[in-house]
Amino acid sequence: MKHSFYIKFITITIIAFCFSIISFAQRNTTATATATAEIVDDAISVVKTSDLNFGKIIKNTYGGTVTVGVNDDATPTSITMASQSEVSTARFTASGTPGTSYWVTLPSQVTITNSGGQTMIFYTGSFISIDDSTPGSTTSGTIGQDGTSYIKLGGELHIGANQATGVYTNSSFTVTVNYN
Repeated sequence: MKHSFYIKFITITIIAFCFSIISFAQRNTTATATATAEIVDDAISVVKTSDLNFGKIIKNTYGGTVTVGVNDDATPTSITMASQSEVSTARFTASGTPGTSYWVTLPSQVTITNSGGQTMIFYTGSFISIDDSTPGSTTSGTIGQDGTSYIKLGGELHIGANQATGVYTNSSFTVTVNYN
């Protein structure tokens, strides 16, 4: 009996030893990863390169609108433009870190005033184009590989009935750019 006990003990010990060798023989694998962060200069700037000009409008008794699109084009509604009237889109250049996205903040409306204090309002909302995007489709852009991006801004001017004559202007309106 003693002999059979030793044989069982040795057999069980050998089997346990074999299983432990098999478990030690399993291969461990590892993988590595890297972490990256890039600090960019947050200096983004915007410079005006041309002003918005609605052109010369002939006074009438019923008013109307002039829309200046992003490609220096004017569309008068219920009013007449003077011949040889020059219109222009406001243009800006944003400069910053290449490949970085940014957004533009515009006033939704701007009041312009003549020397007598009479006013007109123009709206900007859907008259913006960034890097020749579809007008009004976006107020965000990406700084190009050359470090610049181009913003064009038109507007819709509302002219009142019997609007007083004179040159209407404002001291300025603000276009702001910020990184996203």
